Amino acid sequence: MSSKEVANAFRWYRALSKHRGLGRELSHATRYTNFSLQHAWGKFDCQTQLLTREAFVPLMKRNPEVFDSDIANFDPVYFSLMKPSGDIYPEAIAAAKAAAQSAPEKEDDPKEEAK
Repeated sequence: MSSKEVANAFRWYRALSKHRGLGRELSHATRYTNFSLQHAWGKFDCQTQLLTREAFVPLMKRNPEVFDSDIANFDPVYFSLMKPSGDIYPEAIAAAKAAAQSAPEKEDDPKEEAK
């Protein structure tokens, strides 16, 4: 995965977070009917988060080392009453854990060796 793809994903995230969708202008007669729930859905506007997740999940699968600190907090969103039995991307989570374990604990500081 190139840095160009990561930069493009962050650029889209910034662009989508700046522009929220505008609510529909409603006439006074339709404001309090069941056909208009814009005032209630304003609190649950999560389109930007869902689009960001949709952009980042393929990048996380291809190169989990870049997102290893975020994978643990990147809970999947389920749109049904039943949750799946396993992880969505178990190989990405396993690769992130392996990368964290294989990383050196603490490297010697070259400034201290010169003293």
